[in-house]
Amino acid sequence: MKEAVEPDCDELVQEDLKVEWQYIGEGYCGYYNEKDPQDKALLRFYFSRWNPEYKEWEDLDDASYCTRFPYEATPEQRRAGLKLLMDRFSYKCDGTREGRGWKKLCERLSWIGLDWLDDSQTSMGDYAAYPGDIEQREATRG
Repeated sequence: MKEAVEPDCDELVQEDLKVEWQYIGEGYCGYYNEKDPQDKALLRFYFSRWNPEYKEWEDLDDASYCTRFPYEATPEQRRAGLKLLMDRFSYKCDGTREGRGWKKLCERLSWIGLDWLDDSQTSMGDYAAYPGDIEQREATRG
């Protein structure tokens, strides 16, 4: 397994919620194939929540996905990606931390790539992850 580029660029904690990048050997078509020039090593995000009773982080069900975010991203890009993931996830799940309404959100967030860090990518088309965007789009599909 590859090591983190910098120790503080692969984890972000906000209150009782944590998101982290991990590289577990994934690429565009399953396992990363370094012999394939079209393939890239991709990062996976994991969300977990602090359990005060057991004093440990517990993975959230349905909150871990491979992304389009490259392993070769700079530490600054990794930090920015984590912040974007945390902002979108915590905004959607605010007040519903006991529920499991985040599966569809995480599926959409799995499309995160370096292009999402560009300020001009505010709506992100079908991959928008702010609740108003999602609910509005789903209501019009009816």
